Amino acid sequence: MALAARTGWAQASVATDLWRVAQGTLTRPLALSEGAGAVLWTPAVALDTATRVRIGVEAVHAPSETGVQSGFAGLSVRTGPVTLNAGYGRIGISDVAFTETSPEEVGGAIPIWSQSMSLGAAIHPLPGLTTGAALRALSGRLGPSARSHAGLDLGLRYDLSRAALAVATQFLGAGSAEQGAVYSVGGEVRSAPLRQLSQARVAARYGATLQHGEGAQHLLTASVLYGRLGVDWGAARENAFGDVLWRSRFAVTIGAGGYRVDIARDGGAHGFGATWRFALTGDFR
Repeated sequence: MALAARTGWAQASVATDLWRVAQGTLTRPLALSEGAGAVLWTPAVALDTATRVRIGVEAVHAPSETGVQSGFAGLSVRTGPVTLNAGYGRIGISDVAFTETSPEEVGGAIPIWSQSMSLGAAIHPLPGLTTGAALRALSGRLGPSARSHAGLDLGLRYDLSRAALAVATQFLGAGSAEQGAVYSVGGEVRSAPLRQLSQARVAARYGATLQHGEGAQHLLTASVLYGRLGVDWGAARENAFGDVLWRSRFAVTIGAGGYRVDIARDGGAHGFGATWRFALTGDFR
């Protein structure tokens, strides 16, 4: 165990694939993430001039067949032209144990978890352009194996009046570039307010993520926005174990005052094993 701890900083952290469960509930591409957990997905998170502090929490609940549970907390503070971001997330599987010839457990539960801590900053160097960087500390445990590493993630986002483009890295750092790093791109196109409903707009988003040694994952969603109410739906295409999987995505956003509630659902592979995400975000002047 001591040897694993010493050499872990040169290797990718274990159990990082668990983060895909949480990513599977997002209806925005990773690089375009907003809200409570955005600081964990992209470093390019900057507050506008009307908001000084943003704080939020998220929880992801998977079905009992997988037993994955996770929680996130994010904080963003604007100070002058710089937005400082901090975040923490932990995801794990409970109730996993060794068995022999019967279903009875042998020994205690097997620890399986991964956690990420982030501290970053973002600025607007040019109108519409957001750039950010974040220091990450990632650790994980899979039974007796435990590893940790640190790295630096980068993000960039460019907003136009009716469109946005973004790129970001996740878990990029010494020892992780070949195994655990995720590279993401995202784009969004928004309509002008509809003639008959001045508060209504529609939007379409596309995102792709790529991890070393695996095929690219694609996400395509459409949104209808009416004031502070939003509905997103779409589908994700990914490769797993040599098969192509399609997963449905659906989310509802409700805003009131400085608060926003998000409820999202990932339909699971072939419609089996839906995962839910609940988020609360507060913006303060």
